[in-house]
Amino acid sequence: MKIRIEIAPQYEHLRPFIADIAENGVPEERARLVYAARNRVYALTAPGGEELSVKAFRSPSFPNCYVYTHLRQSKARRSMENALRLVEMGFDTPGPVAYVECTEHGRLTRSYYISRQIAADGDLRRWLDNPLAAKAMPGAAHLLARLHREGVFRKDFTPGNIMFSALPDGTFRYYLIDLNRMQFDVHRPKRLLRNLAAIYIESEEETARFGRLYGIATGMDPDKAEAEARAQMHRFIAHKRLLKRLKHPFNPKYP
Repeated sequence: MKIRIEIAPQYEHLRPFIADIAENGVPEERARLVYAARNRVYALTAPGGEELSVKAFRSPSFPNCYVYTHLRQSKARRSMENALRLVEMGFDTPGPVAYVECTEHGRLTRSYYISRQIAADGDLRRWLDNPLAAKAMPGAAHLLARLHREGVFRKDFTPGNIMFSALPDGTFRYYLIDLNRMQFDVHRPKRLLRNLAAIYIESEEETARFGRLYGIATGMDPDKAEAEARAQMHRFIAHKRLLKRLKHPFNPKYP
C-alpha cells in the first residue's frame, strides 16, 4: 500500500498519529462517530490534546478508484486545499490539519480529511424546527452573497453544510464544511444563482424567503431573487427525479 500524507505546517507534530490512521484506519474504540452515511465523520482527541474531526471517505467504486488516482484530485485533497483557500480569503471553516490518500495497485482505496473540531451550536438544517437556526438564516444569506462576490461557487450549498455559533452580541459566526465540491473564480450570475436550489426543498415558501434575503444582501431586486429561488428549486427537484427515473426505470415510485 502506498500512503500520501499532507499536513499543514503547524500540525507537523501530529504526523505519527495521522500515519497510524493511514495504516490502520480510525481507532473506533477511541473515536466518537458523529455522522454516518456515504462517508463517516469521527471526533477524536490527538495525543497532544487537539480535538480533531476525521472525515473518512467511502472507498470509490470502479472506475472512480482509478479516476481519483490518476485523473482527478481525491475528495480528501480537495477538501484540504479548498479549506486553506477559504481561510486565506477570510472565511471560517474548521482549521484544516491534513489529508491522507491510500492507494493499492494504482487505485485509491481510502482517504481522509482531518480538521480541528469547532464549538458550534449546530448546523442550519430544518431551521423551521430550530428557533436559533431560524434567527441565523439572514446571516447565511449574507454569507452566500459574500461568497458570490468573491467568486466562490459551492456545489453543495445546503443548510447542513453551514455550522453556526451564536455570539454574545446577538450575531452569528458561520463555518463552511463539506468542502470537496467547490469552484473558485466563478462570476457568472446564472451559475452562482444555482446555489439557491437546495436551501429547503421541502418548503418552497422558505426557499423563496431565503431568496428575498439573498436579494437584499446582494442588491438584487428581492422579487426577482424570490422568483429565481423558486425556479432553481423546481429545476433541482426535477433533475433529481430524472436521475432516479434513469436509475430505476421500472420503479413506479419514479414516474
